[in-house]
Amino acid sequence: MMRTAAPQTGGAGVTDGGTFDSIDLPAKYFLNQNGIDYCLYNRIPLRDLHGWDGERGTGFEWRRCRTDSLKHLVARTMLSHIELDRTEFISVRAPLISLTQLVLAGALIARFRPELKRRLVSDPHAAELLAISSAKAIFSSRDAIAAAIKVHADRVSSLRVAVETECFHAARRNACFEDEEDGLRWIEALIDAIGTETLLVLSFLGPEGLDLAAQSILAYAKRIGLAGQLSLLLTELIQVAEKSYLQSLAQHDRSARSHPEEIQRFLAEPDFREKLIKVAVQRGESMVLRISFAGLPGERSGSSRLEIAVRTRGLIGYDPQQQNLFNRRKTIKQTNLESLLKSAARDDEYAELSLAYYAGFEQACTKEGMAFSSSVILDEMKKETVTTMAIAL
Repeated sequence: MMRTAAPQTGGAGVTDGGTFDSIDLPAKYFLNQNGIDYCLYNRIPLRDLHGWDGERGTGFEWRRCRTDSLKHLVARTMLSHIELDRTEFISVRAPLISLTQLVLAGALIARFRPELKRRLVSDPHAAELLAISSAKAIFSSRDAIAAAIKVHADRVSSLRVAVETECFHAARRNACFEDEEDGLRWIEALIDAIGTETLLVLSFLGPEGLDLAAQSILAYAKRIGLAGQLSLLLTELIQVAEKSYLQSLAQHDRSARSHPEEIQRFLAEPDFREKLIKVAVQRGESMVLRISFAGLPGERSGSSRLEIAVRTRGLIGYDPQQQNLFNRRKTIKQTNLESLLKSAARDDEYAELSLAYYAGFEQACTKEGMAFSSSVILDEMKKETVTTMAIAL
């Protein structure tokens, strides 16, 4: 296996802030052209990868990923998607939550930078400023901008401090975040993402520039605040999917085939579940989690969506004996996540918690101006379920 590297990789442990500085979760990181160009320019070795749908790509396959590396790859729009291929996810719940939170945060930071620039360009006061001859001279070329940044370094620094102070005060005044410490950290990350050139323009706008930056930062910081809810919804969905997966595996076990009415009792036994997992490993059967970044700023498609897909053997919401489907024609059914979770909850009271997470996240997305949608494909021919959650950033 080729040894791979990426921006700021290596090491593991806990940072001074109390958060993990690495995610111990084997995964494949597929690069888009932006990421490939970056790695080639910096002479970072790459390897060929194969996705669950047969797609070939280029990128990294890491057993452990540094959080700062993942933030850099996502926020700088270098990834097309991430794939995790496992026979079970229960044992990696904590790192999976961390991965999901970092991915949504990074995707929103990637969206924030061009969005702030668009707002700046459309601002009438900014247009008037840039039309003034003295301002034209400052922003006429890259060399002129670089020189202006040096000359006005104090001005830019003062604006950065003012924006941070305004955002911190507004966040506390309006109680924007359940966890204030997390919220302030997201604000800092967004401020760090603003380019110096953009800060220079904002500094010339005076109070209007300060208000424009603060409003945009707070809006995106509150969206990043939904990362925790998304990670909980995803882990609950995976738990529901994993149960269906184990039921599907159990149908091939001799004991379960002889006593199909006892499948639930068998599945409650840890030794039986462990036996099923070992058989799945031998057969090369697994669940797949795919997080896609197609359409983020910096790519040609122009849309801005984060998609999370979970593929598992077994038909979620079907009775275990019903999944044999010998007595009728097999079909492909399409539905959405809410309907799927309602179906699962009929036979599993625990799945009702998943419904609560779903409703809460959908409402939170609407409140913060993000569209949330889902789709589910129940393929009776392949005996598998593919569930996709999409978030318009």
